[in-house]
Amino acid sequence: MEKKMKTISILGGGNGAHQMAIDLTLRGFEIILCEHPSFGESFKATLESGIIESTGL
Repeated sequence: MEKKMKTISILGGGNGAHQMAIDLTLRGFEIILCEHPSFGESFKATLESGIIESTGL
């Protein structure tokens, strides 16, 4: 039987949301980050690259 990947949506694009996305990705989940348009400028780098980097894990 094929195992289905679960997708989780995270609302918000701050530090906590980014860390939660990293943690859940490492656990095998597909993540969708959602940010309010008024905060779009601070979320722009993540949106363009599609990559979140973390150090010190």
